[in-house]
Amino acid sequence: MEIVKLTPSKWEKYKNIRLEALKNDSLAFGTYHAEALKKTEAEWKATLAKPDSYLFFAKEDEELTGMAAAYQEEGEKCKHVAYVWGVYVRAAYRGQGLGKKLMEKLLSALKENKIIKANLNVNTIQTEAYKLYISLGFQPIGIAHKELKIDGKYYDEYLMEKIF
Repeated sequence: MEIVKLTPSKWEKYKNIRLEALKNDSLAFGTYHAEALKKTEAEWKATLAKPDSYLFFAKEDEELTGMAAAYQEEGEKCKHVAYVWGVYVRAAYRGQGLGKKLMEKLLSALKENKIIKANLNVNTIQTEAYKLYISLGFQPIGIAHKELKIDGKYYDEYLMEKIF
């Protein structure tokens, strides 16, 4: 298993795992699968090409097995902060430390690029993800009530941060 970045030419691999994540773990993400299906090839490529975006993928042979991403905030006052998003490990690969490896690679890249703080939101029912983030040094700083509305039901999210 290796952790890699993808070039824009590999956009379809990224699209496939992202769509899978949104479909299979809809409670974990703030985007609906149907919304992501509307994205164009150019938009998928652009996400991989952004210089202030960090996307890492776990790969076994040629198959992507997980991903973790972050983007750097814009503007001089906030560019020291990154927002983690899109953390996903395929069901068959869970429980093997892959999420932790992906996050460690992501956090290392952020730190190397002078990011001093990482923020993330996690659905309060995603207990395994919450435990992972705590183990990586993230601290809960609050709860956003009714942050997500999925199929007519509201969900709260923990707001978390890690200072490097």
